[in-house]
Amino acid sequence: MLESGALGSIRTRFVRDRLAETIFARRESIQDLIHWETVAASGGPTGWAGHVFYGQFKHSHPVECQCILEELQDGTYTDPVAYRARLAGHAEEVRLAHEAELRARREKAWELRQAWVRAGGKP
Repeated sequence: MLESGALGSIRTRFVRDRLAETIFARRESIQDLIHWETVAASGGPTGWAGHVFYGQFKHSHPVECQCILEELQDGTYTDPVAYRARLAGHAEEVRLAHEAELRARREKAWELRQAWVRAGGKP
């Protein structure tokens, strides 16, 4: 649960920008960003549950995590326009990877079907 004290502990301008864009009803996403930022700023998770959250969040929000890490480590701020561009780029990478995976599955299924027919099976 998000507490008012957590809002005062935001370390990066990136998370503050996301807070400014987010309505109260979607505050859980900000809570997760603040938590991830806190763990990242402290050098990473220490317990099992922290490792699970940290890893899952990093996997599901790679752009946000990278922007936070860059700001914490290098002081490199990602402005909202650059953030949106990175999100779009990541979405395109995910789409292309998904298409490549589907193509590979179709090709494998086709090869298996051809082998099936060559072995005497019905098409």
